[in-house]
Amino acid sequence: MTTQQQQVRARPVVAATRGRVAQLLWIACALAANLMACGALLVALRASEDHYLVSLVLSGADRADLHVLDRHTGLGQFSGERALIRSTLLNWGLAAVAWLAIGRVLDRLTRP
Repeated sequence: MTTQQQQVRARPVVAATRGRVAQLLWIACALAANLMACGALLVALRASEDHYLVSLVLSGADRADLHVLDRHTGLGQFSGERALIRSTLLNWGLAAVAWLAIGRVLDRLTRP
């Protein structure tokens, strides 16, 4: 079998692998975006951080914001009553949109 024939036979395998990697990248970014959105919702609803699931989601969202759009020191900082809620909704909302955009770009670059 010649090298050209081997390359022709390998193309579907490479395309399938790239498709699977693109799918996994998209899923990871979509999960991060959903984590950010759920975390923002929990903060807005003033859910008790003593609850295990609430603290798990909030700590996951804190990690997913990569300390760029942090709820305490992110881009949008408000003052006054409900400042933390407003800051969290703005910063984590922007982070969720950013994760979706990054996931879409990675999906497009990776997919054959």
